[in-house]
Amino acid sequence: MEQNKGNSLDRFRLIAAGLVIANHTSLLALISPTADFILTRILARLAVPFFFLLTGYFVLSRRKESALDRRRRIYRWCRHILMLYGIAIVLYFPINLYAKQLSGNFLDWIRILWIDGTFYHLWYFPAVLIGVVLVNELDRFLSPKGLWLIGLVLYCLALGADSYYGLVSQISFLDQAYDQLFLLMESGRNGFLFAPLFLIMGKQIKEKRSQLSLVQAKAGLTVCLLLLIAEGLILHWLGWQRFDVMYGMLIPTSYFLFQLGLVLPGTVCPSWRRVSMLVYLLHPMMILVVRLVGKIPALHSILVENNLILFLLTAMLSYGTSFFLVWAWKQTRPLSPSQKGRSWIEINAQALRHNIETMQQLLPSGCKIMGVVKAQAYGHGGEMIAKLMEQNGIDFFAVATVAEAVELREQGIIGEILILGYTAPEDFPCLIQDNLIQTVLDLDYARLLNRFSKKIRVHVAIDTGMHRLGEDWHDFSSIAEIWAMKSLKIEGIFTHLCVADSLAKEDQEFTRLQIQRFDQVCAQLKKNKMNPGIRHVQSSYGVLNYPDLHYDYVRLGIALLGTHSQNDLQTRCRISLEPVLTLKTRIAAIKTIPEGDTVGYGRTFQATKKTRIAVLPIGYADGLDRRLSGLSVQLHQQQAKIIGRICMDQCMIDVTGIQAACGEEVILIGPDLPAAQWAEDNQTITNEVLSRLSARLPRILLPSNENKS
Repeated sequence: MEQNKGNSLDRFRLIAAGLVIANHTSLLALISPTADFILTRILARLAVPFFFLLTGYFVLSRRKESALDRRRRIYRWCRHILMLYGIAIVLYFPINLYAKQLSGNFLDWIRILWIDGTFYHLWYFPAVLIGVVLVNELDRFLSPKGLWLIGLVLYCLALGADSYYGLVSQISFLDQAYDQLFLLMESGRNGFLFAPLFLIMGKQIKEKRSQLSLVQAKAGLTVCLLLLIAEGLILHWLGWQRFDVMYGMLIPTSYFLFQLGLVLPGTVCPSWRRVSMLVYLLHPMMILVVRLVGKIPALHSILVENNLILFLLTAMLSYGTSFFLVWAWKQTRPLSPSQKGRSWIEINAQALRHNIETMQQLLPSGCKIMGVVKAQAYGHGGEMIAKLMEQNGIDFFAVATVAEAVELREQGIIGEILILGYTAPEDFPCLIQDNLIQTVLDLDYARLLNRFSKKIRVHVAIDTGMHRLGEDWHDFSSIAEIWAMKSLKIEGIFTHLCVADSLAKEDQEFTRLQIQRFDQVCAQLKKNKMNPGIRHVQSSYGVLNYPDLHYDYVRLGIALLGTHSQNDLQTRCRISLEPVLTLKTRIAAIKTIPEGDTVGYGRTFQATKKTRIAVLPIGYADGLDRRLSGLSVQLHQQQAKIIGRICMDQCMIDVTGIQAACGEEVILIGPDLPAAQWAEDNQTITNEVLSRLSARLPRILLPSNENKS
């Protein structure tokens, strides 16, 4: 199965499908009717709202796409669901025919097909289709609050047709209104009443990027579950329920359940999504199979009369058949190239965790880490590294561009994201859409932001001597003007230290001068009753050389990735960092050349003796600089040199005297071959070397057992 570390939503899908089976088999009926009611008529009712939430979260949430592309995407999704519904109708048609359920006029058939479903569980498909189309259209005209209000009103109408029918039927005009409604649909769960609220909820959870902590999700879910059970039992005792599909407490309970699925670490697995849908689709068929076998006299009391056995056998058949069908379908799909077939990058999550913990220990109490993941997290893979950082407690990120920020949002990163660089005015709507924080580059840029129609979250950059971005620290009147702007929601202030990596006396003096200037600006703001917000000054070397500074955040990038910008660069804090990235390739070919022959373009290498060379399928298009000839690589714990000019897609190494075979792995960057050595040989810094690593190199997250090694 395709698996990546992530949240537990896909795991919860499988559980929700099992709850649907429990609802349709009443597994505890012979043990305790009350316990069965609580499990199958109250708790199991969370399954379908959870499915609706998933659809809103993944299908309806706004993305960076045109209105036309959005319509096309939703159209493709609707076509997919219609196809599933059509398959289900055909699958259950023989049962409809046997049960003589095919009578009725044309209007009855319209109601059955597009509201009630042709079989008792198939109502879900027309309901989710109608709900998605309705919410998508309303979203074009309504604000998020207006959309939520519409969903809530529709759900309240559904409640009156379901669990609260006994109450509303006592009011004459409501009783008559619901009598007319029941001519159109069998119950409130069908059609356009039930689905929209949960679709909207899932959509807005994704768009607002509002994720609870694990403690909050667990506490909220526990309280809401208890209230949900109480509500269900009271309604059952009062005898108000026409059906028992919907409850008022389903709304907050589903919210906290979904939040728990988001925050609980788990496995993102597309195959499980298909399995859960197939289980929902097929389980009534499996119930019929078990009951048919139960017609054998010797098995009747076991399979038909024992609800628990019926549930267990139905679940086994449903899940077993679904997993088999997904597996069989995957065998028919075109093969994908192996990620380790040519050249690739391995990411060590445990090394990243070690580096985060090590750097956090250097920080004063209350100071937090802002993870800098610009330039694909310095070539490591922005999405993967950001998700690993989130799992290790980092909830604030910094990137260089709005495109990088939006991409992180699209990949599910929900923490705060600060854009350190310029964003064009035409992209200001993206700042609002994805709840991003923009850097105020100077006063002129602040005025540009302030002219935008909506309030923008910002951090203000102060130029304390680097003279790159930021408003000049001398010019407090301009800084005060920025703070006075009504359309700017100023949440922080920062500067950048330009020689924090140097321990030369004059550089240390200049760094202390920059810090003093920044502190003066913050003090002046407070004196004028202007809140600076959160303050951050240090990047990686700012922490390694000036750990005594007390600010709210530090911006860490290269240090968290376990490397230094330069080889053997001395810092005040001597700590042990572990490289997160390993760059590997394979031997593509081996050949022996005689003395005097040359290798590669320009014939820059000439063999002084009989030489054995290996060709590696990696070149400057993958990020190797053409000037790196002579660099060492590692094969079987032995060093081999790159010879000749590096080509676009290949390079050659001298393996004379080294046991080597085609297909064997070769390490170019790793714990014993630091990227800083590349940088030194190329007269640059590690940041540049790593950021150059091409996107065509797959980034592979090592399994935990490999991480340990």
